[in-house]
Amino acid sequence: MDVREVIGKTLTKVFKTSSERYVKNRIDFVAQINEWEAELAVLTDEQLRAKTDEFRRRIEQNLTQALDRSLREHLKELVLMPEEGRKPAKQHLTNVLQECTAEVVTEAFAVVRETSDRHLGMRNVFDEQYNFDPSILSSEMRQVYDQVKQWVVDGEDVHKIPLPPQFYAELREHYDANERPPFRFRHFDVQMIGGHALYEGKIA
Repeated sequence: MDVREVIGKTLTKVFKTSSERYVKNRIDFVAQINEWEAELAVLTDEQLRAKTDEFRRRIEQNLTQALDRSLREHLKELVLMPEEGRKPAKQHLTNVLQECTAEVVTEAFAVVRETSDRHLGMRNVFDEQYNFDPSILSSEMRQVYDQVKQWVVDGEDVHKIPLPPQFYAELREHYDANERPPFRFRHFDVQMIGGHALYEGKIA
């Protein structure tokens, strides 16, 4: 059974649809997310964190352009409309807002996945309960591990300590993308599709 069939069956169960177009659009969406993976993997923790502010600036710029005078008047009219007449207007505004975020959506989802993988997965190597074997690391990254482990023992928050991209890269060599916690926490493609459905308002 190929990935398209697996995802198609899952979408049918969740969204009660077997639309081929619907399935294809979601598969294409995941493919676009996956295209960001290699680029994001080499970013430092600080650079990855800075993506949030970058997305905010880009969305605000798009929103400023979208909120022209006619749309502002539309917003004023919406407030005065009776509840039963607001649905079409609300849908129009929702479409406008989604257009403002469209250019960052796939990258944003990819950033969330990368951040989760680092902080909910790979940083668990510093948690003694999981018995990580640091001997699998290169000598350089072993030094990083020993230093960070000592800081954690001394009471520092492991999630606030920056780690070099090479540290994550070496962990990925030993624990591939299909590994589950504790040392990887990379969301499955189907989870990405579910997140996008929530973004679109397809799931209450």
